[in-house]
Parts: sequence; C-alpha cells; structure tokens
Amino acid sequence: MGCSDTEMDTPTVSIKQTTQGYRLLRNGVPFLIKGAGGDLKYLKELKEAGANTIRIYDTLHLSTKLDKISRSGLFAVIDIPVPRFDSKMDSFYTNKTKVKKLMITIKAFIERFKNHPAVLYWILGNEVQYPELSGDKRFVTAFNQLVDLIHETDKNHPVSTAIAGVSRKRLISLSQRSPQLDFISINVFGQLSDLKKRTNSIALFWRGPFVISEWGINGPWEAEKTTWSAPIEQTSTKKAEQLKKRYELYIEPVIHNRCMGTLAFFWGHKQETTHTWFSIFSEQGAHTEMASTLESIWKKHPKNYTGPKLEYVLMNDQGANQSILINTEQKIEAKLIHVRQDAGNYKVVWEVVPEGWFYNKWETEKKLPRIRTHQQKNTSLWKFNAPHQQGPYRLFVTLHDSKGKIARTNIPFYVLNKEADE
Repeated sequence: MGCSDTEMDTPTVSIKQTTQGYRLLRNGVPFLIKGAGGDLKYLKELKEAGANTIRIYDTLHLSTKLDKISRSGLFAVIDIPVPRFDSKMDSFYTNKTKVKKLMITIKAFIERFKNHPAVLYWILGNEVQYPELSGDKRFVTAFNQLVDLIHETDKNHPVSTAIAGVSRKRLISLSQRSPQLDFISINVFGQLSDLKKRTNSIALFWRGPFVISEWGINGPWEAEKTTWSAPIEQTSTKKAEQLKKRYELYIEPVIHNRCMGTLAFFWGHKQETTHTWFSIFSEQGAHTEMASTLESIWKKHPKNYTGPKLEYVLMNDQGANQSILINTEQKIEAKLIHVRQDAGNYKVVWEVVPEGWFYNKWETEKKLPRIRTHQQKNTSLWKFNAPHQQGPYRLFVTLHDSKGKIARTNIPFYVLNKEADE
C-alpha cells in the first residue's frame, strides 16, 4: 500500500525485541525515553538537562504545545483522556451512545495530531482502574475498541495505557484481555523497590515491554502521617537523594531489558496535597536540587549542585513526626536546620498555609491561600503567633540563593481552640 507525502514524512515509532531486550525505535533508530511528565514552561531547561521526552497530560491547545516541543528538540508522550472506570457505579461504559461518541471524538483527535513530528506514543487513559481478569467485560470491550481505533487511525505510533503501581493482577489482566496494546506504561513511586521482583514473578503470564511513565519520591499516599492524617513531606534535599538512589538501585537494572525508558514526575509546578510535594520548580521558576539530580541521571555525569540544602525544620523544638499540637494564638518559634550553615547568603521565606485535606481522589486541587508570610535574611529563626482559627496547617520554608535555586521543606501542625476546653 502506498503512502502519502505526509505519511512518509511522519516519524515511525515501533518496538523491536532483541536478544538483549525490547527497544523502542524511532525511524528505525533505538530511542531510550529520558524525560518527565510536566508542563511546558520549562522545555528549554528539560532539553538542556539531557532529556528527550515530555509527557503531556493536558491536551488543551495541543497543536501549539506540540510545535513548542518540536522546536525544543523534544518528543511528546500524549495522554488521551477517557472516563475512569468505576465498577460500583459505572454508567459510562455501559452506555453504547456515550462510548460511540467517545470513539468519534478520539478518532478526530488522532487524525488531527498523528502526523505531527513531535508525537512519540499515545497513552489511552491515565490510571483508568482497568478491571482484573474476572472484572467488567463491557469496559474491556469498549477499551479494546478504542485501542483498535487508534491503531487503525494512526499506524505510525504505539498505543499504551498507564496503570498506578505494580499490581500483578492488573498487569496480568491487561496483558491477557487487551493484548493489542503495544506495551504498558507504569506510574510507580514507593513500589519502585519491588518493580523487578513483581514483574519477574508474573513472567509466565506477561513478559512484555513497558515504560515507567511516572516515577519519583513517595507520594502523599505512601508517606508517614500525623495523628490527624496529614502526610509528612520530605525536604527537597532528601527528595533529591531519594531520586538518585531509586534510579541507581531500581531503574538501572531494568533499563535496556524490558523497560524502554522513564518519565520523572513532575517537571514544573503542581498542587497535589501541597504545592511543593512533586514540584521540581517553584511557581516563579526557581528550581530545586531535584532538577540537578535528574540532569545527572539523564547525562550520566555527576552534576555539582551548589545551591541551598536543608535537613529539617522544628516548631517549638518538635519535629513533624511528633504530631505538633498548638493552641490558638500561642507563640511559636520555628527553627530551620540546613546543611550549609551560610544562611546569610540566602533569602528565607516562611509561609503559613491551611492544610488542603478536603479533596477526593483524582480531584483537581486548588492553590491554597497563604494566611501569613514572612521574609528575612541572616537568620534561621522565625517567631510568630499561631492562627486563631482551629484546624490543620503547614509551615512552609524556602531558601532562595541568588542564582535561581531553592531548597524547601514544611511541617504540619494542628491548632486547637483553647477556649473550647474552658
């Protein structure tokens, strides 16, 4: 069958199994995915750090985004949003009219963007809650129809789907019930240490290729918690150390075997439990040590990080794991402990923020208002009064140097209304 001029110009992406393992090929040349999921604000920095790929979650204005990615010399993994499956109350995938409308929408979407030179592969649904082997057949039927539709519409780019964690039952179900997927994308954080063992243990059922489509530090759902269930966040310094350790111990052993690449999370700024948890950059564009760590990983060359580093912050000499309780209007002394004791070279920003804990799973979170902010130099102490309103809060601390680098930490605390006890 002949190809049009447009189709011949389109980069062809395929998968090849070799004696050493699986390889993703772009125009016949092995292409190891090195990149991150994130926004497009820091494409230049991503390219300069040695990455070659960015994952796009938000497809609004996708044409403009793909043009920017292409000009930056990067490639795009593109999410195709589909309704998340809910076995208890599903009303979408049992409705043939809704499924048909979705298929029409996705076909038009693929037709529009399939020939863009930045496209690398498609992710059909992010963490769609794919059912296990005995689960809902109607969802699987609709899902497979969508995979087939994408393949028929675009023969030049692979189709995957992203699952949360290394669930062996879900991996087996996907491989057995949707074999037309070209490979599986895995979002994995704390379970990285079990990745090789878990995937090897089901080799009898599934020994195909995969991409680690999100990886990084422990998520809030995996963290130690206070007595009121506020997750305790690591400092940016500890996060950088954890990224390096996890890549060396758990990702390098599977790269060039079945794993065709990785996408770190999150190259940009993101509100999820806190505005700092996954954010490698600040809202203003300053970057944490995590950016330097990823550059070292992608370039395979240690980068000397000269920015600020943190150990922890204390409130009235208590640490986060002590579940700090404070009375309303009580005087608080916050003390910042940092690795490099030259605080005079840094601007220190303190912020008191209400805890954002009224969100459902997968719900988009909003930026929370700062109810108290303080900036200073030449000291690592701040004395202030606790908020008057009872409830959970966090104290955020950021060290800024003069070169656009930051170190960050925070500590959760709970304010009790003293008058209520009288």
